[in-house]
Amino acid sequence: MGAEKSRVGSALPAASNRVTWVQTERATHEAWGMLTTRSPRAAAMAHYLVANMESSGAVVASYATLSKITGMSVATVRRAIDDLKADRWVEVVQIGGKGGANAFVINSRVGWAQGRDKLHLAGFTARAIA
Repeated sequence: MGAEKSRVGSALPAASNRVTWVQTERATHEAWGMLTTRSPRAAAMAHYLVANMESSGAVVASYATLSKITGMSVATVRRAIDDLKADRWVEVVQIGGKGGANAFVINSRVGWAQGRDKLHLAGFTARAIA
């Protein structure tokens, strides 16, 4: 994630196979705005997850990796994810044992990276980050 960051308005390198755009509905944008005042850490985490999800709507990472990427402590990452889970922004699927990676599946009403006509294909494949 960190190596691929770009300034707003600048494109990622052409060699990147990564999906470079996501969509949200207006109602979600409004809800996201309200989330920024209610739980800034959760709103920021949602942005990191949506920005890094694959076209399937999922990303795989450990809490420690999310901590390193976001600059939040692991405890703050956990609270942010708990807030997102409670409001159904994401679903978390644990992969492996305790302390391993998790698949963070973004609610398809929050964001998607394909044409709206392919929304029904949102499934569970993910880009793993470490």
